[in-house]
Amino acid sequence: MAGPLREWNINECAISFAGVMFPGGGADGEVLTIEMEGDDYGDVVGSDGEVARFRTNDRRATATLKLMQTSQMVPQLMAVSNADLAALNGAGVGAFQVANLTTGERFEAPEAWIKKQPGLSYGREVGTREFVIRCAMGVFTPGTP
Repeated sequence: MAGPLREWNINECAISFAGVMFPGGGADGEVLTIEMEGDDYGDVVGSDGEVARFRTNDRRATATLKLMQTSQMVPQLMAVSNADLAALNGAGVGAFQVANLTTGERFEAPEAWIKKQPGLSYGREVGTREFVIRCAMGVFTPGTP
């Protein structure tokens, strides 16, 4: 017997960084990736072969937001990045949040910043702008299947 029908809609995914909401204009295909930076646990082995594990407490993550160059979010994110570069100590640091409104799945980081500005390309078709965002103390909360 088959399970219930599932559906995905990127419009049901709320994304925000430093108060800038994702209004649409995501790149074709994948719009957002979030990769945890380090392992949850490390381990060491003693000279007698005993193994001990330890929690790394590394909750850093790298989020890559892929937008069409025409997205309303591009100039807003560039303004945050430029303000951060022009000011001293953290003018561009803000909360990063992603919530799937259908399943309740969430990723949140209270402090995040644009790690690097996107590369630029121009051509006949609409290009992509990829914003690399570093998240400190990221927490993933699973939703309901």
